[in-house]
Formats: sequence, structure tokens, C-alpha cells
Amino acid sequence: SLGGAPRAMRGDATGDPMLVIMRGMAMLLKGYFVAHPFDETVTETFAGLQAELVSAVQQGVQVAEAWKIMVDPYFQELGRKWREVTRLAGARPVLGLVAKEVLATAAVKALREHAAS
Repeated sequence: SLGGAPRAMRGDATGDPMLVIMRGMAMLLKGYFVAHPFDETVTETFAGLQAELVSAVQQGVQVAEAWKIMVDPYFQELGRKWREVTRLAGARPVLGLVAKEVLATAAVKALREHAAS
């Protein structure tokens, strides 16, 4: 029950880029966490990425631009680390450690600077 409040209009859920990004990251978080229960940094890392993204968008950065500045480099770094550890039997990269890599930290810094300008 909505307590007498009007219903929200139905619309195209893909019309709001921020909603799409947040839902997508939530799905990635859930899937990665289920597949890699040993990695205790998954939730913290995804929450950090989401917080940085939201902060930049609130400061006027377009969602797609914020994604390209910060999240794309993070996933590039994750891919690099994944290739690096696959040489080890059964190893997987720890997301929290990937977030501390040079490319990932530089991307967060670049997004913060862009949002502040």
C-alpha cells in the first residue's frame, strides 16, 4: 500500500543513466560476491566505486563521463590483475587490492579533480 500516495509513472528504466549504472553495479556486486566468497573486499570496493561515481554526478559530471574516467580504468586494471593471477592455479584477484593499484587510484583522483573543476 502506498498510503494514498500517487503511484510513480511507469517509464523506460533505461532512461535514467544513473539508475542503470547503480543497478548494473549491484548485479556485478552480487554475482562477483557469490562467485568469490573468499574476497572480503567486494562489498567495500563496489560501495567505494559507487560513492565516488555518485559524488561526481552530484557535482555536475555526466554519468557516462564519470564512468569512463573512473570505472573503465578500474575494470581495465581488474582485467590486467586477472590475467596476472590466472597463471597461479585457482588464484583470483582481490578487488580491494585492485582498487589500490596505480591505474585505479589515478582514475579516482582524476574523477575527483574533474568534478571539482
